Amino acid sequence: MEDLPKISLTRLFDDMDNPRVVGRCTYSLKEVVLIGICAVLSGAERWTEIEEFGESKQDWLRQFLSLKQGIPSPDTFRRVFSLLPAETFEQRFAQWVETTFRVEQGQIIAIDGKTVRGAGLRALHWVSAWAHRSGIMLGQRQVDDKSNEITAIPQLLDDLYLAGALVTMDAMVPQTKMAQQIIDKKADYVVALKGTQGQLHALGD
Repeated sequence: MEDLPKISLTRLFDDMDNPRVVGRCTYSLKEVVLIGICAVLSGAERWTEIEEFGESKQDWLRQFLSLKQGIPSPDTFRRVFSLLPAETFEQRFAQWVETTFRVEQGQIIAIDGKTVRGAGLRALHWVSAWAHRSGIMLGQRQVDDKSNEITAIPQLLDDLYLAGALVTMDAMVPQTKMAQQIIDKKADYVVALKGTQGQLHALGD
């Protein structure tokens, strides 16, 4: 399988548009974003835990970041990440994930839809791509409801490097266009088919 060139995480966000007011920022966008990413990858789940990670790892972080003003507060992390355009951030982060955690030949990537419900909240529907062997989520898309998975999944597939992988989908999703999209990206697929999906049966033959 053709290798992708590795991308430095410290450079990936260098040219990202800063959503904050210019001249009123104590911390650079790159510092806030990179500390946040490293903290979450290390298990942080709260803004306070991201700050605690930064404080405990300052010596290590200074190898990559200047940190002239030290570590941002939990409120700073919250504000910055709430302002970042989610889709742009996800696309850049997915680039780094794909080039760092290589999709190995034959690795299974599961495309699946999930519904998240909470007390008093409207149910949220997501489609995601999960790399089983690597144990990482390669990407996800929020959809209005489960019926819109058919629209969201091709967009998700477009953003993924799939060459050499085996993509799996459940019986609710598969369409011939999706199958062809996976083939065009030099990957194989395994799908559960209903008896009414004769065209997809024919494409699989």
